[in-house]
Amino acid sequence: MSTDAENEGRRRALYLLVVARASILAAFGIAQYADRHITEVNDPQLLPLQEALIVAYSRPFTHSEGLGALPSRWSRFADPQLQKRHDSAIALRNKVVSHTDVDEFRVHVYPRGVPGPDGVAYSKGAGVAIATERPMLPWFKGMELLCQDLGSRLNQAVEQELQTLFGAISGAQTPIDLLTGEPPVRSV
Repeated sequence: MSTDAENEGRRRALYLLVVARASILAAFGIAQYADRHITEVNDPQLLPLQEALIVAYSRPFTHSEGLGALPSRWSRFADPQLQKRHDSAIALRNKVVSHTDVDEFRVHVYPRGVPGPDGVAYSKGAGVAIATERPMLPWFKGMELLCQDLGSRLNQAVEQELQTLFGAISGAQTPIDLLTGEPPVRSV
């Protein structure tokens, strides 16, 4: 028989899994959209979609107030390609998207007449550009596959824990707040 403290711990762990699954589902949707709609490296939506995808994907793996991060076992993948993609996504988050790592962001000055990264020479004086390594377009498809794998594992874990904790409950008339075990407080 489970104690109240054990059940509370399991409910918190389930909460973290459910929230992680939502983030991975969001990342999957971004990756799928970008893979289908971003066809050129100069598309103005490329960078915002890359950054949104990295934020959504990485969220479960970073410490959050009151929850922590997913246990490290969720950061391990049997397929070496998926492992490489995961590690790369977390590194992008830590060095480029959420932080400005001086080793990753190089600012280049382009004197008047020198072509910038877009091939156009500055004609009104000097210009600047930030040089960072960014994934190429096929990266979105790889992230889609990574999210499918992780999302599937999270789905299985969520379903198993739901059945363990709440499978025997029947006839409830209201939802149950996962953290408190009580009906949700509704604000007016």
